Amino acid sequence: MRNQGMILVAFIASSVQASLAYSLHNDMISIEIFQWIVSVIYIPLYFVLLLIGGLLEVVFGLNLLKGGVALPYLHDALWAVGGVLLLPLNLWLLKLGSRCKLRT
Repeated sequence: MRNQGMILVAFIASSVQASLAYSLHNDMISIEIFQWIVSVIYIPLYFVLLLIGGLLEVVFGLNLLKGGVALPYLHDALWAVGGVLLLPLNLWLLKLGSRCKLRT
């Protein structure tokens, strides 16, 4: 039961992180300090999704990158892939955190 709870927490965290990164990418976050906080997740996820989108565009001919030459906008479907990519990372972080014992 504990493992299922960790998976659920990691799934919710991944969904929230991906939706916040999507919101930052589409300029929906207007508070500057919140933009800085979300950019910690957004920047690495953006570059990984850019690589995946470029690979899918070259191999399968899908049009997942919109406009721009250097840093294009990503198609909305790629941000759902980002949520899936964040799931193993969040699971690993939760397992790592559960192994650490707090010393009081």
